[in-house]
Amino acid sequence: MPSLTSSAMREEADAYYESRASESSHPSPSVQPVIKPESDHGAAPDVTFESVARATSRSDFIAETCSINEGTVLGERSTLLQSTPLATPLPPTRLSITTTHGDIFSVAPSRTVFIHACNCAGVWGTGIAAEFRLRYPKANTRYASYCKKNPSDAKPGTALLIPPSPASEQKNEPQHYVGCLFTSRHYGRRKDVPARILANTGPALLDLLRQIRDARNVGEDVGELRICKINAGKFAVPWEDTLKALRSLKLEPGMESEITIFL
Repeated sequence: MPSLTSSAMREEADAYYESRASESSHPSPSVQPVIKPESDHGAAPDVTFESVARATSRSDFIAETCSINEGTVLGERSTLLQSTPLATPLPPTRLSITTTHGDIFSVAPSRTVFIHACNCAGVWGTGIAAEFRLRYPKANTRYASYCKKNPSDAKPGTALLIPPSPASEQKNEPQHYVGCLFTSRHYGRRKDVPARILANTGPALLDLLRQIRDARNVGEDVGELRICKINAGKFAVPWEDTLKALRSLKLEPGMESEITIFL
């Protein structure tokens, strides 16, 4: 039997119940909608009239038909919601900063990256830079050589990632990376002004994070990141200003976002 539209169903229902009222001596079987199976194309099921044994009123028939149509729509909507994939979480775009008190070099796991601010002249002279020079003499030599041989590369706003020394590995010494942030062109009285140092800090750290990302992409085991209160010592930049600059950085895809600051 052909399927019917809503208006056609109403017209046929009216005609049916009018004829039923005039046939008092031969009561006709009642009518209820029968749902045809869903087609291969996913169309909504058709509703047709079929003779059934139980009696029903015209209003009951229309209400039941509307309920069927509504259920079909809700079912399709539910299927759509269930089949919609969940959004993939976006990678972090800002640094996740943890602050702690203590010695930055204390109980550091192998492959840790120690980060500090440097000048572009190749001198780890005083303050925490002197501590780096004593603890990592091979890294100090490489840093000084890099600044002297590559003055166009060792410029403010860039960085240098120094890997662990093979000699220290042979001596079973801790294997640590040193991250040099070039935030000032010179040191001492010739150091850059605080505003210039701050302007160099963000780009320098981003450059270092790129180098760390690239090293990991080729299989290097680069560990956690530790950083001291950069710029706050001999460069005389208020720490709050540097911290604000670090928090405002916008990371690139694949960059390490976790960093611990030792106060």
